[in-house]
Amino acid sequence: MSDTGVMEDVRELALMAHIARRFYFAGRTKSEIADELFLSRFKVARLLDAAHRAGIVEITINVPGDSNADVARELEEACNLRRAVVIDDPEGDENTLLALLGEAAIATLSDVVREGDRVGIASTRTMLAIHEAPRVALPRCTFLQLTGEIPRDDAANVMGVIRILTRRAAGNAKVFYAPMIAGDEGAWRSYMSLPEVRAAFAEFARLDVAVTGVGAWAPGLSIIHDHLSPAVRDEAAAAGAVAEVAGIPIDAQGRTVQGAARRRVVAPDVEVLMRARERIGVVFDSARAGGLRVAAHAGVITTVVTQRSNAEALLSRC
Repeated sequence: MSDTGVMEDVRELALMAHIARRFYFAGRTKSEIADELFLSRFKVARLLDAAHRAGIVEITINVPGDSNADVARELEEACNLRRAVVIDDPEGDENTLLALLGEAAIATLSDVVREGDRVGIASTRTMLAIHEAPRVALPRCTFLQLTGEIPRDDAANVMGVIRILTRRAAGNAKVFYAPMIAGDEGAWRSYMSLPEVRAAFAEFARLDVAVTGVGAWAPGLSIIHDHLSPAVRDEAAAAGAVAEVAGIPIDAQGRTVQGAARRRVVAPDVEVLMRARERIGVVFDSARAGGLRVAAHAGVITTVVTQRSNAEALLSRC
């Protein structure tokens, strides 16, 4: 090989190392690196792949001092999941747990989201506990608001979370103004007929990734159950509702339970969510393990993010 060829190889290796440091240590996205170095995003991706093959970058997964990886693997096998992410039970109050699970969900997004994806975010207590996105690399994508605003005084709003994620990914956002739960069917129809809501729902057919909560159809275990009248929630239970995903009641086969309860929630049917390539359920309460088991076995959820105590509770039910 000529001296010129050797120098070109050395420069290429040096560029690989520089890009790898920017991506893995500085937390820069591929698009950001491309802009900074006047390269195409595709060349940055190619050089990162080449850095792996050349041995410049080596990825080691360590789980020091615990067996969360083993629990996650058991959960995947027992509940027919594509992946499970299990974190330690933290010391502190519930808010600490919610924030850590929200961060784990964002880290999971960084693994599954591809450039140009449409990523739906539902109102969930875990995601709403996020005050700033952790320094993980998120590709440029479009974040979609999946549901109306959660009816809680102690939670941030889903639009705020989407703004944080959009800023981190240098992407786009599509949001709308509506509550998650309508007071009656007439109000629900009014919300669903709003131009911005109709435009948002039209996007869901092309959803690539969804992040949502999962609940059980029981008092205190659902994002919507306790906000409905006894007659409406009892009707849903009689029709087969055993769990809820993104506020939508589902039966034991993972199908949307149509009826008065469904016609209170500003959110897409689970059948729409299931068109997404990845459906990530973030759950923190072991009492909701039954609802999560239904959603996982029915294929409504493909990935679970939870803490160890909840994973063990779920394993006892799967």
